[in-house]
Amino acid sequence: MYPTVASNGLSRTFRQAGTCTLLLAMAMLAACSGGANGAKDQDASAHASIPVEVASANHQSVTAHYSGTATLEAVGDAQVVSKTTGIVLKMLVEEGMRVQKGQLLAMLDDDLARNKLAQATATLRKAEAAFDKAEKGFALKITPRADYDRDKYDLENQRAVVGGAQLDLSYTRIVAPISGVIAKRSVKLGNLVQTNQTLFEIVDMDPLQAVLNVPERDLDTLKPGQPVRMKVDALTGKTFDGTIARIAPVVDAASGTFRATCEFRDATRT
Repeated sequence: MYPTVASNGLSRTFRQAGTCTLLLAMAMLAACSGGANGAKDQDASAHASIPVEVASANHQSVTAHYSGTATLEAVGDAQVVSKTTGIVLKMLVEEGMRVQKGQLLAMLDDDLARNKLAQATATLRKAEAAFDKAEKGFALKITPRADYDRDKYDLENQRAVVGGAQLDLSYTRIVAPISGVIAKRSVKLGNLVQTNQTLFEIVDMDPLQAVLNVPERDLDTLKPGQPVRMKVDALTGKTFDGTIARIAPVVDAASGTFRATCEFRDATRT
C-alpha cells in the first residue's frame, strides 16, 4: 500500500506592525516648509499620501502541512524455520490466523528424538550410580582420586548429553517466535522438512510504519510525536491517524532529504 501522509507543523506568530514611522517623517517634512512653497508641499504631500491600516500585534496559530508517498510496512516480520529434520504430523494453524508468541504451530515426528532422550537418560542414571559409589569410596579413602575425578567428569558430560537430547525433542514442536498473523504457510501435512527450512511467515500488523523522505527545509518543522494522517490507495475515502515515531538527524547529501518514520496503531485493539 502507498499511503499519503500529512504532518501538522508548529504554531507560528505573526505581528502586523503599523506605519507610524512613515507618517511621522511626512509630518516633519511638512512642518519645515513655509509660505506658498510650504502650502504647495502640503498639497503635494496630501495627494502623495498612501492609505494605511493600523492594527495591534497579536498571536495566531496556523497549520503547516507536508504530504508524501511511502510504503506501509509491518514492524514485526519473522520467518519460522525448522531446527531439526522430521515429518510434519500436525498442522495447527493456517494463513490469516492470528497467533501469540510461544503458541504451537505444528508438530514433527518425534519418535527418534524421544528414543535418543531415553538412551541418554539411562546412561545418565548409570553415571550417577558410578559417581555415587566413587564419592563414598573417596570419602572413606578407598577410591583413588583419579577414579573419583573420572566418574565425576563422566557424570557432568552425560548430563550435558541429556540436555542436548531434550533440546532436540523440543525442536519437534514448532512454536511462534512473535505474535502476529500467519502471512504464509510453506509446508503441508506429511511433508519431510529439513533443518533451517522455512515453515511459516508471521507478520505483526500492529504497529505499521511508513518512512517519508522529507525535504531538508522541513527538518526544524517536523518533530517526533506530531500527528499524521494516512490515506491508503486501496481504501478510498478512509483515513488513519498516527504519529511521527522518529526523525533521522542526518540529511542525505544526494537527495537533500531526511527520513521521517510515521507509526500507525490499530485503534480497535486494546
